[in-house]
Amino acid sequence: MPTTRTLLSGRCWKKWEFGFKGGTLDALENFVTMIQSFRVMLDKHNAYEVAVQVGKSTNIVKELFNDKTTEGLARYENIQELLNSIKGIYRNANGRRRAAG
Repeated sequence: MPTTRTLLSGRCWKKWEFGFKGGTLDALENFVTMIQSFRVMLDKHNAYEVAVQVGKSTNIVKELFNDKTTEGLARYENIQELLNSIKGIYRNANGRRRAAG
C-alpha cells in the first residue's frame, strides 16, 4: 500500500500519483512547510521582517552575495533594493497611521 503525504490545502498526495520518488516528495513537503511558515509569520510580523526571513530561509541573499559575476552583483543589488523598498513602504504606512491616530 503506498504511503501518503499531506501537502497544500490538506490534500493527500500518494507517492505513485505523480510518479514522485521519496526524495522529491520530501523536497516538496519541505517547500510547502516553508511557505506555510511564512504565511504564519505574517500574523505577527511586518512584510519587511517576513521578506528578510524568506531571503535567509531560501539562502537566496547569501547565494547572490557570493555570486561575483556581473549578473550576480546586479541580482544582489536588486534584492537589496526590493528589501529596502519593502522597509520604506512599511515605515511610511506606520508613520501615516501614527499621524492619523
